[in-house]
Amino acid sequence: MKPVRLFVFQLDQGWGGASATEDGLTALIGPYQTQQEAETELNKAAAHEAPRIDCLQGKKMNEESLKMLAAELNEYYQGKAVSLDFPVDWAETGVTDFQRQALEACKEVPYGEAATYGDLAKRIGRPKACRAIGGAMHINPVFPVVP
Repeated sequence: MKPVRLFVFQLDQGWGGASATEDGLTALIGPYQTQQEAETELNKAAAHEAPRIDCLQGKKMNEESLKMLAAELNEYYQGKAVSLDFPVDWAETGVTDFQRQALEACKEVPYGEAATYGDLAKRIGRPKACRAIGGAMHINPVFPVVP
């Protein structure tokens, strides 16, 4: 298991948070009304207590990229189109391989377009797994980076 660090940040709409390894995001939460509420929910989402830090040293997810994430989330929650193109460390999110495939297929749907669970099931070669795709979308730990 890689070290996971927590990052709590203020949004225009309240407080948000992210947990990440140096390779990518493992969870996103928010917005919540208070910083304490965001910290509590982030600890739950990260599945364990981890030290809260304002800087994560690493090649992909570092202090600068986490600040960019917070800025893009602010724009997203204001209804603006943003890329939210940040790496996800799937191995540390707690999702199964099937759920990861479903979520990655969802991320490939172009902005402004829609796909049904059946469409996503076909994309991953499991055309009868529509309900399971819905379950994967329900537990998505990195929404809205993966929509």
